[in-house]
Amino acid sequence: MSSTVQAVTPVSLSTVSKGTSKKLSAQAVGNIFGLTQSKITLNASPGQQDKVTEECIKVLAQTGLVFDRGGLTAIDQDGSVHLFCSSTLRLALSRLVDFTKAGFVKGYATVDAIDCPAYVGDIVKLSKWEGIPKIDSITDHPVITPSGRVVGAGFDSEVRVFGQFEMADFDIPANPTLDDAASAYVEFSELLQTFEFENGGDRVATLAAFLTAVSRPVLPTAPIILIDAPVAGSGKGYLGGLIARTASNQKPNSKQLPANPDEVHKAIVSSLISAQPVMFFDELALSELDCPAIRTLATAEIYSARLLGQMREVNLSTKSLVLCTGNNISPTADTSRRILHIRLNPLCENPSARQFSFDASAEMAKHRNKFVSLLLTIQKAFLIAHFAGETKKPDTAIGSFGEWDLMCRQPIMWLTGDDPCARMSESMRSNPAKGDLLTVLTAWKEEFGSEAVQASTALKNSSFYEVADEAVNRRPGSVLTAKTLGIWIRKHKDQVVQNMAFLDGGLKGGCQHWLVRHSG
Repeated sequence: MSSTVQAVTPVSLSTVSKGTSKKLSAQAVGNIFGLTQSKITLNASPGQQDKVTEECIKVLAQTGLVFDRGGLTAIDQDGSVHLFCSSTLRLALSRLVDFTKAGFVKGYATVDAIDCPAYVGDIVKLSKWEGIPKIDSITDHPVITPSGRVVGAGFDSEVRVFGQFEMADFDIPANPTLDDAASAYVEFSELLQTFEFENGGDRVATLAAFLTAVSRPVLPTAPIILIDAPVAGSGKGYLGGLIARTASNQKPNSKQLPANPDEVHKAIVSSLISAQPVMFFDELALSELDCPAIRTLATAEIYSARLLGQMREVNLSTKSLVLCTGNNISPTADTSRRILHIRLNPLCENPSARQFSFDASAEMAKHRNKFVSLLLTIQKAFLIAHFAGETKKPDTAIGSFGEWDLMCRQPIMWLTGDDPCARMSESMRSNPAKGDLLTVLTAWKEEFGSEAVQASTALKNSSFYEVADEAVNRRPGSVLTAKTLGIWIRKHKDQVVQNMAFLDGGLKGGCQHWLVRHSG
């Protein structure tokens, strides 16, 4: 089930900078709906509003250039995505339709040419547009669906992807084997020869990150890619740039995350409106990585926002690769399960002074289509083996990322035997919040067994109070109250840790009771 973030900050398209999202200008309308389009004539006389609206929507659908991406959008020849407002929609339809109205002059009926009626612009405010296809993402390379089908150029209605590329530029075997995948893995891995990973798990996580980059247009959700290192100059941004270049054959454009949450929201909406394939945030601090809006991009399929000036809401697909870098960042609490963590560690005092004879960035720029083809070969070979029952399912699943697990994690495990999510799993196991919950659950079970108890009663037990005070009370010098403990338990209700969880024990005498269930 998709989840939605209800944005609270309106976003103005006029504030969007060039190169991220584009306001649909008169020039863009001319580029998209040029004079080569054959025009039709519509009678817009009084009383014809409903019919004119219906016909205009049909005209837009027939262009093959207009889509529903949470709002009416048009795709330019260079792949740019433009969101219609009322005025630009009227301008576009003026290129496609001759509007007329019936008149009467000196006893004779006339048909007079008129401007596009104002009510036509209200089409953008509709909740749906009959016949106009929904689109989630735009790609400049082939992608493979979780069913194993290769998505080619043009619009694919099944996965709602628009492909702008030449299929002949990519070499993907029709029926690749395990040997083909292994060869592709070795050849692609040569691109990483200058990077000094902290351990082998970081190397395979990097390969999973590249698979994520080529697959993101068809994945409902995908983890955020985090690259960190002990110090600057370790190659974080360089590696991030390679991954970004795989997702889109554009020069990577990294930026710092705004400090203000409202500005973060605007930056996200700007990228999503324009269907940017990559959001690349460089040199994040730990607190920035824990930003709710950033975390949401990993696990929510839809991100909602209101547009300033138009005051209408758009629901935007989140199928954009999210890349972050930073120094000594370890995901904590709820963030850890949403992060594919890669750590570089050159083990030298001044890593930026290192010299290399191999230029991975130049190789990627020159042979990008080859590297994308190698990744797709690995994926396709795995899926063929998977559907033939020749692969082993991982012992542990990655919650919220089922399709990603199949498309990006399991192919690497199939080839190497190593789990790209080792750091993710370790972070979740060592999650301090989960450790605190386990401590309180254990103490509660030891002191009260399966009995339903009030928080106030539990705190009267000195042994339990000592444990709970250390785990729950975050205000040094203060007294842990029954209200604070009750709120904390309610927050963690039904969360299972080592087969234990707090359950609602019901109301007794008007007071909330809690009990611990042990399922082991």
